[in-house]
Amino acid sequence: MRVAFVVQRLVEPPDAGTPIRNFNLIAQAARHHQVHVFGFTDEARYPTALRDSGAVLHLLPSPPSRSRRERLRTMLASRRPDMAMRSRSDALLGLLSGTIGDVSPDIVQVQALDMAYALPTIRASLPSAALILDQHNAEYVLQRRALSLDARLPRRWPQAAYSLVQWLRLRRYERDVCALCDVVLAVSEEDVAALRALNFGRQIALVPNGVDLESYRAVAPSPELTAAPGPHFVFPGKMDFRPNVDAAAWLATAIFPRIRERLPGARLWLVGREPHESVAALARLPNVMVTGEVPDVRPYLAAAAAVVVPLRLGGGTKLKLLEAAALRRPLVTTPIGAEGYREGAGRDYLLAESAEGLASACLRVAGDPALAARLAESAYARMAQPHDWARVYERLEAVYEKARAS
Repeated sequence: MRVAFVVQRLVEPPDAGTPIRNFNLIAQAARHHQVHVFGFTDEARYPTALRDSGAVLHLLPSPPSRSRRERLRTMLASRRPDMAMRSRSDALLGLLSGTIGDVSPDIVQVQALDMAYALPTIRASLPSAALILDQHNAEYVLQRRALSLDARLPRRWPQAAYSLVQWLRLRRYERDVCALCDVVLAVSEEDVAALRALNFGRQIALVPNGVDLESYRAVAPSPELTAAPGPHFVFPGKMDFRPNVDAAAWLATAIFPRIRERLPGARLWLVGREPHESVAALARLPNVMVTGEVPDVRPYLAAAAAVVVPLRLGGGTKLKLLEAAALRRPLVTTPIGAEGYREGAGRDYLLAESAEGLASACLRVAGDPALAARLAESAYARMAQPHDWARVYERLEAVYEKARAS
């Protein structure tokens, strides 16, 4: 078949959840079909491996980030959610309207709600193609959780008001754009249920996140960590993404101090690009390291006594859990962090909701090598291995076959 992808950001190597999912699904599809990719990339990190795989890339420079003033203007001047404008590009719409009709794909897969603004242009050019929207998260759920968290603290009531507006707008927008598609992809059973609750009347297919197991087989622990006193606790992620910003702050200020009461030499590593100013400020705390962008996050994870994922916001499934599992490192997380893998609590990872509970779980793992090894091996067998990208892609291929048949 001819399959076209429309992506927000495609870079090599992929460095965050959305680019990782985009890159790997496209790479797998290119093994089976004639693939074209429309979207954005960073000039210095052009995805040459995808081009060499046979995929035809129609990529523009990534648009500049919108300022806070522009986002406020959107909120006041329209009824659309901020996400509808986050990646909007007239240049991309022009590229699609002028080119995608000539490509004439059987299937067009739009990667994430950020890019759903392109759906009307695609449908106008391709009235008979099957349209698929890959929902990396049920986005309205994320905003609802942000509202619940912000409403607890008076000083965050302005943010709660913003989250309330975005939640209501996103719920409507998400329903409307899903209704434009033939199939909607979700990454977890929790997201399937959340999307089904929107009642947009289209097929929802579960295609979970994955991990490239081969690339994790021979990763050596980072000398930067192994040469320093420990134990080392690592939280990875893009550090300007709000759920990660909240988790990093909670981990550094409420959870990690409890760990250091018992283990004074413990170190916390917040590893990820573009740290928000509030995350960068956490480096002032004792034994807290904020790395910023690193060439490769895997050696940091490989050196961790535990990978800690204390998320209180978010949706979808967390690639960082699969990465830790692929490296056979023990995991400590929250119910939101564990979405998609809930049945593994106590077997594949330790689960807690409070700062005290998460600190206690970290201490258990650090103090009990047998427990750490048991959790790590179970996570590898039950989380990582079933989610190798080649196996995940089998589900997407089944969606393609059904779309072609109908």
